[in-house]
Amino acid sequence: MKSLCLADVYASIHKAIREDQKIRQLMGFSDDTKQVEVAKRIQKRKQPSSLLKGSKEQQNLPVISFYKLPGRRGIQNDFEYETAFDFDVYTLDDVETAIDIADRITELFDSRYLDLPKGSNFKARYVTSAEDDSDLTNVYKYFVQIEFSFGIEEG
Repeated sequence: MKSLCLADVYASIHKAIREDQKIRQLMGFSDDTKQVEVAKRIQKRKQPSSLLKGSKEQQNLPVISFYKLPGRRGIQNDFEYETAFDFDVYTLDDVETAIDIADRITELFDSRYLDLPKGSNFKARYVTSAEDDSDLTNVYKYFVQIEFSFGIEEG
């Protein structure tokens, strides 16, 4: 049986984002920021829980949410799996910070490798980025898309 642990992929991406000093600075984190606060503002999900309409937590921006899009097995190589991740950046109408965070995410992953305990990953690559619609008042949304290619181990 062939396997790739997507939980490990998510964990590796989350770690790279939350530990990056430039992103920590752009997010307003300090050495005293508690892990629970970091987890609220860097989320592994398409719909960030802190951005519900009317939520007072909208003031707790910026927020980064990331999630996997449908992927595909390699056409000529069954041990390859390709998938893209979208990284959505939400700010309180702060266009520059949103784009700066998206640019840093691109720098972290484009032409780089993830550290995975099982399986392997080939170089990731930047696909696209753009402003996106947000149905929340005074919330600006920008996204970047990175495609990852993984080797699948038998196991």
